[in-house]
Amino acid sequence: DSYGSYKLHITNTSPYPQLIIQLYGEDEKKMYRENVLEEDGTIVWKHLPPRKYVIKAIGDINRNGQWDTGNFLAKQQPEPVVYMGASIEVREGWSFEEDWIVSFR
Repeated sequence: DSYGSYKLHITNTSPYPQLIIQLYGEDEKKMYRENVLEEDGTIVWKHLPPRKYVIKAIGDINRNGQWDTGNFLAKQQPEPVVYMGASIEVREGWSFEEDWIVSFR
């Protein structure tokens, strides 16, 4: 009961067929969870320590499962990143469910 859980329903409206969804502490110093989605889906994160988190999505253009910084000499931009609105707060014994329509506009 000293942990919480979070369920996130992802709808991908971006031009990128693969997304990397990452859960970070509010200060973004530590990543707690990471999931790779190749289509719309649901992510369930259980046993999360109580605190505030931020969620970000990466458009995994080359489908290698990691964020790529780009290449200046090859004139390649970094893979796009978008954050899900405001931070979320997980509390002890708490469970929350939310929808996120991912778009990189």
